[in-house]
Amino acid sequence: MPTDPNQAGPPTAEEQILQEATAAGSLLRNLSEIPFMLGGLTFIVPPKAMTVKQAIKVDEVSIPKKSGKVRHVTGYEPAEITVELEVCDEEGLDGVLVQPALERLRILQCLFRDGRAALPTAVEIVSPLTDLIGIRQVFIQELTANEDGTFDWIPVHLVLTEYESVKTQLENQAAGAGASNAAAAQGAEEIEGNEELNRELGYVRDQFNAGMEEGSGAEAPSEDLDDPDE
Repeated sequence: MPTDPNQAGPPTAEEQILQEATAAGSLLRNLSEIPFMLGGLTFIVPPKAMTVKQAIKVDEVSIPKKSGKVRHVTGYEPAEITVELEVCDEEGLDGVLVQPALERLRILQCLFRDGRAALPTAVEIVSPLTDLIGIRQVFIQELTANEDGTFDWIPVHLVLTEYESVKTQLENQAAGAGASNAAAAQGAEEIEGNEELNRELGYVRDQFNAGMEEGSGAEAPSEDLDDPDE
């Protein structure tokens, strides 16, 4: 049977991983076995054993001389990656032992903390999931290993956090601050041009002031205060 030229061909390995990860929900998760390299060490991650969590940064800013706040997006949180591994003996094609599992765990430990190092260092990461979202370096945030008694294979739990250079952090902070100022200015402009909203905010403030006078007798907030709850 002739092939329809308009019909899409089978998905590539990368497209299939993306489809599977997207189908897993809001978190990126491998549904099939995938390769994983961390600082030069190569592992095979079992299905559903690697998760990448991404989140946006949401901030609240006060509107000048008005009660209440507005929420807006200022950027992205560093991605968090969790991996469940089985660190096994590494064998050559001829079945000869190349590197025992315990030695591979020792190298992994050095990636986390080398001797008496005061500060952690970023390590290179390569995997289909992290490649899809452009993560190239991470910090090892948590490393948990469990002895199985034989050390032929060692269960390991890793929590990794996306590495951001100081320059990138400063640029993101500047962009977030600019977005906050813009959101506050926009909120003030929209309130000033909306008579109904102005009346509603005025009614809320009047009710709050009346309650304060009838209750504890504490001083009511001035017009300059951002939020009556603070």
